[in-house]
Amino acid sequence: MNYYKNNKIFVFVIISVIVILAFFLRKKGFENGGRYSFDEALYVFMAMEMRYDISHYNAINYCLQYPPQRQQTFPPYLWKKLFKHPPMYCYLILASYKIHNEFWKQDEDPKKQAVMVSIIMGIIGIIAVFLIGKKVFGTAEGILAALFLTIDPVHWICSQKMWMETTVTTFILLSALFYIYSYRKKDGDWLFFLLSGLSIGCAALTKYPAGISLFIIFLYTALTRSYLLKYPKWYIIPISMFLILAHWIMWNLDVYGLSFFFPSGAGFEDMALGHKVLKKYIPFLLLVCGITYGGYYLYKSKKLSNLKLPGFLKNKYIWLSIISIISIFGIGGEWKKIIPALSLYYEPPTSWRMGFFKSEPWYFYMKKLFEYFPVYIIGYISPFLISWKDREHKLMPVIYSFLILVFFIFWGNFQSRYILPAVPWFLLLSAYGILHMHKNICLLQNKYLCTVLWIALWGFTLFGVAKAIQVDVLLAWTNKPCYF
Repeated sequence: MNYYKNNKIFVFVIISVIVILAFFLRKKGFENGGRYSFDEALYVFMAMEMRYDISHYNAINYCLQYPPQRQQTFPPYLWKKLFKHPPMYCYLILASYKIHNEFWKQDEDPKKQAVMVSIIMGIIGIIAVFLIGKKVFGTAEGILAALFLTIDPVHWICSQKMWMETTVTTFILLSALFYIYSYRKKDGDWLFFLLSGLSIGCAALTKYPAGISLFIIFLYTALTRSYLLKYPKWYIIPISMFLILAHWIMWNLDVYGLSFFFPSGAGFEDMALGHKVLKKYIPFLLLVCGITYGGYYLYKSKKLSNLKLPGFLKNKYIWLSIISIISIFGIGGEWKKIIPALSLYYEPPTSWRMGFFKSEPWYFYMKKLFEYFPVYIIGYISPFLISWKDREHKLMPVIYSFLILVFFIFWGNFQSRYILPAVPWFLLLSAYGILHMHKNICLLQNKYLCTVLWIALWGFTLFGVAKAIQVDVLLAWTNKPCYF
């Protein structure tokens, strides 16, 4: 009993140190920067206008501050009656500002209160990653994933910027965490269904693409406890999500009418792009799910129950090798750029120019994450280390990471911050993969082989950490980049 209590205290202390470190690193990183992106200043401006009129959620007055020559270069959506993204992020900025003014100084730059939304949401995300990792894989994996997320360059940079991505990511994590807790009961727990649905709603009310979380949870349920979909209480999730979005939808309908659902014309380009992405993405997912389900149930059916597949078709390591070889040849000459980028003296390219990564290949996100923090490569292969029999919880990080990745690959507007919702899930898989390999290496009877492999595994992990810290020093600590 004392050991268990001491162990819990030790874990609490470790997570507390990680959280405090993450908070002060991000706060200091923000203070080190002196330049803000157009979006950051815009979000703060709109939130401050909403102090006086909560319905004033557009960029028109902000744009009118610029000279007419500059105004002509602005994209059409900035002149819409409502801003293109839902208002949750600006609501949170406004709440942060009001709370700060109520209890602390009232003459500070609003940007300092606005950035606290990103910092605090980033911290909550780190805690959520630990809890998910603990529940899905184990306490050690949860701690390691939380540490990885703390030093991850993409998460660090986004958490000290006045951008929506950290808030979106944290709400997605919370929705998954609550859903995992709902599995404590065999037939699910309506309270956690409600909390999960509300979290998805808050994520979608921050940025529309977060709505794919509902589909991911549906798919996860179908693959783990499909009988839950027969229970009426499961549908608390989509109902509560749409209740959160209802006011925003009605607001848009009041302003735009049915053009909100069928976007066309100036200012609706992003929503039209989203429709195009979904038209490609949904058939792709249905095809993948159909083949997976069809193949699985066909294999389990009586007609094929006696059919014996060749051994190599059941060996996941052979499939991993095949996919790795295809990837190596598919990337081709790009390796000449990727390998040098792993040097501890290499500074990743950044810019303040829109469309900086416009000509990048489809695997841009996987490449960038690997270059910033090489342990991602273990996250990419970890799904092959997970047994299908252990799928109830371990399948969740796999589905979240790769479906979000595929969605933004289809989206095609490459910026590292867009892939942030997939980052915690890949780092969870990385932490699991490292500790899984460590445990299996320690079981080897050949001590020399065990020693070599152990040194190789942890040497690579420490190198990955060193590389992430190097990128942090160059980009995050200095708060340097806009497009990175």
